[in-house]
Amino acid sequence: MPEPTERANKPLRTWRPMAAWTAGILLALGLALVALTIWHRSGGQHEPVLGYEPDVEKISGIVSIGHARHPNGTKMTYPVLTMTKSITVSRNSDGFNQPEQHITEIQLVSDNQLASKLLKSDGLRVEVTGKLFHEHTAWHMCKILMDVESYRPMQDPSVPKKARAEEAKP
Repeated sequence: MPEPTERANKPLRTWRPMAAWTAGILLALGLALVALTIWHRSGGQHEPVLGYEPDVEKISGIVSIGHARHPNGTKMTYPVLTMTKSITVSRNSDGFNQPEQHITEIQLVSDNQLASKLLKSDGLRVEVTGKLFHEHTAWHMCKILMDVESYRPMQDPSVPKKARAEEAKP
């Protein structure tokens, strides 16, 4: 029986490359899970970014009427625009107008004639145009307010509020 002249090579250690691949795959899956969680929490979409005054913004939503009591005891009634999707307000921010995210309600303010029209628009879907500013007094009930320059009802205001509510149900 002939004797081997060379020794057999040691088998390659295959567990190290496999461990590296496994760790890489687990890391990639973990990062994908984190990214998916962040995307899901944001609603899968980025919020529109709007600007404070002097920018003029156009926003649509449903008007509702808020009721509150001022710290001085005065009762107040104010129109609020509720949007179906949240917004971020950060352009033109300064020490007064601070950046805000995930905003779904905006208090509407205006001159007396337009304010009375807005107060009569309870339950209506409207489109408002105006300048946004941040809350700064006890009369401000929402973080973001709009000085409304114009508004346009997006549905027939002659339809009773109860019928509009029934129509909006899926």
